[in-house]
Amino acid sequence: MYLCSHMFKDESGKKLSEVYFWAGDEVPRSTVEDASIFVSREARAMGGKLIKLEQGKETAEFLQALGGIVIVQRGSGNKFDSLAPHMMCGRRYLGHVVFDEVDLSPASLCSGFPYVVTAAGRCYLWKGKGSGVDELSCARLIGMDYALSGELEEIEDGREPDAFWNLFDANTKAVSADHWRLKPNYDKYCSRLFCSDAASKQQIVEISPFSQTDLRPTNIYVLDAFFELYIIVGSRAQAQYGSFHNALDFAQEYGILAAGMEDRPFVPFSTVVLEGIPRDMKSVFRKWRDADSPTITNVSTGLKRARSLRVLPLNQALQALSD
Repeated sequence: MYLCSHMFKDESGKKLSEVYFWAGDEVPRSTVEDASIFVSREARAMGGKLIKLEQGKETAEFLQALGGIVIVQRGSGNKFDSLAPHMMCGRRYLGHVVFDEVDLSPASLCSGFPYVVTAAGRCYLWKGKGSGVDELSCARLIGMDYALSGELEEIEDGREPDAFWNLFDANTKAVSADHWRLKPNYDKYCSRLFCSDAASKQQIVEISPFSQTDLRPTNIYVLDAFFELYIIVGSRAQAQYGSFHNALDFAQEYGILAAGMEDRPFVPFSTVVLEGIPRDMKSVFRKWRDADSPTITNVSTGLKRARSLRVLPLNQALQALSD
């Protein structure tokens, strides 16, 4: 948990003071609640407005207060942890660049982003084909700090030497969708999350900012991943015919509208996700845990089944509803 004060001017030139209370997602909720009294007192003493933030849901003002480049690591942050092998994914977020630690595995690599990998005192920069110029520049700065020898070895996506793959305790090499290479060509690249609820007045509600914690098994969502659209059906929401129908209609209209207004290279391909999570969809989120997937069906049968993926194209889902 961290407390940060920030003074800045808004668009009208008025001076504002904000005090940010940031809590990592591995901090127990009870610990965060216990700290609230102290945090409120400190905010009053600093003369700023208290703003509570969750990991992965930071505001642009908070990122600006920290200099525009933010690194979120796992563990306690002591010297032993910082020297341990780790991998961080960098991406643009609300006009700034953030780096989040991910699992040290080839499965974590996505061609849309750069990754800083440290192991055995060496530091590597894996440059995904879709990495932006600012993302790469920030990754180089961070990599130089982690390179104990002062040398940062840059690795091209698709041209990895065997020595790089040997860093991972795995035999598989993950492959990303080809559309990620187009990402640097579109300044309007972004991702958005919507929740479909036929029982509400608005029917479709945007969740911003969003993280995996917003995906609940009782709801149906539409995720705009710029090049793709995903209609995510929670494991306990499959009986919500109205919300499902609304999500399909919205995805069809939204995809066409977004492609024209944002000059996208094509109308996003739309996929309905019924079980499992597509690999490229996970990469849209800054942090993803398979165990917390909203499509997992928890059935206490005593039987173990391998993870599966059930998806179908949007047009097939619409056709099935019309029949």
